[in-house]
Amino acid sequence: MYGVIHKIIKDDALAEDALQECFIKIWRYSKKYDSSKAKLFTWLYRIATNESLSFLQQKAKKSGISSEEIQQRELMKLESDVYFEGNEIELKLQKSDDSYSTAAKQRMEENIESCIETLKAVGTSSTYMTLLYGAAVTVDGRNRKVTDFADIEPLVDKSKRGFIVALHRADLEATIIDILRDNGFTKINKLPDSGFLQVEVEKPSMAQIDSWATECDRHVSSALSRSGKIKVDALSQIAKGVKNEFIEPVVAHRARLQLDDLSLSSENYLKVIGMTRKVHFLGYGLQLTTEEEHKILSQTRLPLFQEIGEFMQE
Repeated sequence: MYGVIHKIIKDDALAEDALQECFIKIWRYSKKYDSSKAKLFTWLYRIATNESLSFLQQKAKKSGISSEEIQQRELMKLESDVYFEGNEIELKLQKSDDSYSTAAKQRMEENIESCIETLKAVGTSSTYMTLLYGAAVTVDGRNRKVTDFADIEPLVDKSKRGFIVALHRADLEATIIDILRDNGFTKINKLPDSGFLQVEVEKPSMAQIDSWATECDRHVSSALSRSGKIKVDALSQIAKGVKNEFIEPVVAHRARLQLDDLSLSSENYLKVIGMTRKVHFLGYGLQLTTEEEHKILSQTRLPLFQEIGEFMQE
């Protein structure tokens, strides 16, 4: 271990002091060592490296050298060291802040993309089609779903609002037409010699439009909850890294700051895309009650969100 420490510190006296601190930490944390997570050599190597970096940080304060510069220099050594037996995940833990923030950023971006797709479906033919997915029909004395006997697809002509019901059994045509009418669909056309029913959706009422705006709020709220959970999960991983000596507290602090920035950006992004979709339904005259809502509304005019708004209208 002394050789590892001296290779980093380059000072005999400091290396001996760091070695003593390493022995103390090994004795103190020996019960926490888990062979399933890392080889013993890797665990000892990490303790020696972290302790050496701590000593270098103290030295950096006196000499005016950036501790981040020192850490980056030593990480480069660690990656190229033939004696380092850690796997890719362990090396990412050693790099710490980049690994945690990058993983969280990826999950937050996926959450935003999912929210955009969900908002895109609000107020479209898909919204009406979902009314039938859970509709029940009695066939041969048994309760079944309409979708067991028919495929439901959006109209190819995007200029029209509606969908196609492709019947699997001609004898159920009258029954399914009744179900459609019970769900508020009155414009039902039988396509000749096809077994298809073309269902046209009338212009939505103001009450329907308001319900779509409320649905947008609900989807954004769910996405915000998922974003918050992503941050909590990442913070938990950082805390475990500090506890198990994977990363230094100062680096963990920087990772937490990065996560705070990511989380705020993600939350704002979700709120703006939700507002963008509501503007599509209600226009810029929609009723706002808070200063934050006015601020979010102003951001919907930015080119980026105008482009996202156009995508959600396709």
